[in-house]
Amino acid sequence: MAPLSAGVVPREDPAKLGAALGIPSWIDPIPFLLAAPAMMGDSVPPNADRTMTLDGPDQVWFLVVAIGCIAAAGLFLMIRIYTKLAIVRSLELADCEHIFCLL
Repeated sequence: MAPLSAGVVPREDPAKLGAALGIPSWIDPIPFLLAAPAMMGDSVPPNADRTMTLDGPDQVWFLVVAIGCIAAAGLFLMIRIYTKLAIVRSLELADCEHIFCLL
């Protein structure tokens, strides 16, 4: 069996990466690199459109799924509140001394 360290990939040193990209040494390279666009320089395919849109098929699908998840959770919450109110309304005044057992 291979040792555990055989599957570990070493992380590149951010200082070396920053120096290779021409980032001055007095700037912390991690926030600088996180703020940089993903497609820089020669990694951009020729004639590629780098315009960000909100109406692509992936964004629409994400919006549909997000709204569906929120609606399903809201529906379950409404059913729970309705059933609790129905139970409380069905109680009579004589039952009210034990009402805290239901809540």
